[in-house]
Amino acid sequence: MPVGLLAWVGAPLLADRLSGLAPLAQALLITLTAGLIWQFVLVMLLVRREQGTLRSTVVRDALWLRAPRSPRTGRRGGRTWLVLPVFLVAFAADQFVPALPTPSARDMMTFLDSHAGHALLAGSWGWFALIAVLGGFNTVLGEELLFRGYLLRA
Repeated sequence: MPVGLLAWVGAPLLADRLSGLAPLAQALLITLTAGLIWQFVLVMLLVRREQGTLRSTVVRDALWLRAPRSPRTGRRGGRTWLVLPVFLVAFAADQFVPALPTPSARDMMTFLDSHAGHALLAGSWGWFALIAVLGGFNTVLGEELLFRGYLLRA
């Protein structure tokens, strides 16, 4: 809920204080990154409270960060990793499935192809770094740890 509030309430408020060609896009990048970092910090605080430590072995067990294990043999690694190419091909094939229509104002690729997107990112290593941090926290450190690691554990 806090990330949604940041995106729908915090970003428009912050956009009024920013300048440039795309203040709302800038505000969304800032607030979404802050929200995902908050999710990571929340997970670490909850694991620390429950487990009493943040040692790597304890965090790995608490958040299911283990190598895949065969359900039949219990063997770790080996042929179990062969599911990875299957999922990669399925993910690539998904790119060819038509998506539901969305407003162009909310499509990141449309924004990046526009003049405003080019002007925002042209020579701006700070914005690039923020987008890289956003990507890292969105795919691994923020949402995945919270929802799949902490909330869905056994």
